[in-house]
Amino acid sequence: MNKMINKMGVALVTGMLAMGTVSVSFAAESAHGVVEFIGKSYDSAKAALEHAKAGHKPETLDSLKQVRQYTKEITGDAAGMKLQKVNQAVKAAANAAEANDLAKAAELLTPAVASLEEIKKNAANK
Repeated sequence: MNKMINKMGVALVTGMLAMGTVSVSFAAESAHGVVEFIGKSYDSAKAALEHAKAGHKPETLDSLKQVRQYTKEITGDAAGMKLQKVNQAVKAAANAAEANDLAKAAELLTPAVASLEEIKKNAANK
């Protein structure tokens, strides 16, 4: 029975890897993957800030969605509490943007982008 369960588990993981659904999650498991996703998070947050300042609601929301997806891939103690605060600011900025208050979204994103830049520099130096 255990052999059959193990074979089914291996088949499931292999199938998921073949379809590409798991590969992103495994990408951030290495130090290089963490640094990569921190960089992607920073780039997307910076883009969201620029779009919010320019008054582009759809682009702001799209970039914020990317930030949230990328930060989910950052594992371990790469950023800790700072990353949690960034995520809170991104969520608040998304709520402000949804309410058509792009000035408030930009205000909330400014320190978040600065924090992500610091996290990015620290991760690159490790």
